[in-house]
Amino acid sequence: MSRIKSIAPLAALTLSLVLSACASYSGIHTEGVKLEANALGAKDIKAEWPQSDWWLSLNDETLNHLIDDALRGNPGLKEADARLQKAKAIAGVIDSARYPQVNANLSSTRERFSENGTTPPPYAGTTQSINDLSLNASWELDFFGRNGEAVQAALGELRATEAEHQAARIMLSADVAQHYFALARLQQQLQIAEQQNQQRGKLLELEQSRVQAGIDAPGDLEPLKSGVAENRRDSAALDEQIAQARHAIAALLGRGPDATNELHAALPPVNQVALPQELPIELLGRRADIVAARWRVESNLHGMESTKALFYPNINLRGFAGFSSIGFGDFLDAGSRQPGLGIAITLPIFDADRLRNQY
Repeated sequence: MSRIKSIAPLAALTLSLVLSACASYSGIHTEGVKLEANALGAKDIKAEWPQSDWWLSLNDETLNHLIDDALRGNPGLKEADARLQKAKAIAGVIDSARYPQVNANLSSTRERFSENGTTPPPYAGTTQSINDLSLNASWELDFFGRNGEAVQAALGELRATEAEHQAARIMLSADVAQHYFALARLQQQLQIAEQQNQQRGKLLELEQSRVQAGIDAPGDLEPLKSGVAENRRDSAALDEQIAQARHAIAALLGRGPDATNELHAALPPVNQVALPQELPIELLGRRADIVAARWRVESNLHGMESTKALFYPNINLRGFAGFSSIGFGDFLDAGSRQPGLGIAITLPIFDADRLRNQY
């Protein structure tokens, strides 16, 4: 008893020295400021305008099919889909750390035991099978919120990725519509140019008849000939621009340049798209890049809190149950049972300021 009493003060002194030498986050201050949604004008993030499928209000089936095909086949949007799925998977992996983990293990090893080793008779010098069957369970008790904050950081990154994914969809649909209506305008211009070309051709034929009849001088034909040549040049330029617009649409669809060779576009009726009576400045707060930036700030702040928890003790529970034996004869007997339960506590003491720099 006297020996125990003499050891107790020494143990208390040792514990106090260890705790005083533990890693500390004191003196570290962040310059990050949490951004509130109202400060960015993002309080009405679920407003009815603009609609995610805004193009349906144009009542153009051809445009609807083009945008649907682009949303399915555009390589850039597929990349955005992959980033979104990756963010969801990462969030799921981080979230799984908050729950108990259970694993099963089965092993069987054929081994000869040395006659001069540590294995005693009757196994020394024999060849036996070492068998082990166990069920292992572990649970990290998140007393200081490290895993919880890590989950919130992952969710912030996920929400930012979702905002960027939505922005990619809107940008893609807008690009398809822009090139589609540009194609419609060019096709209308080409149709008008062809009509003008026919009219000027008829005027040239009429003037040639008047010159042959001696009514007009031959010099009167030159302006009409120049007009016909200019009109043909404009038609050729419009043909080239139409081909470029079709190729641009095909690229947005993720297809080859010949996919839209037969595409004919139509201009929408005037004032077809209903716009709000007022566009408040708060509408800027709903821009996808601003929303994504806000969520990333939230994610980083939660990440700091998760890192801060690394300065505190980490407590893990561990339990296992199974069978272990040499040879198969007694493998599943009651005497081969091997249960166990334990707790592990880790606390950073000396880490050369690794945690401080990380925080």
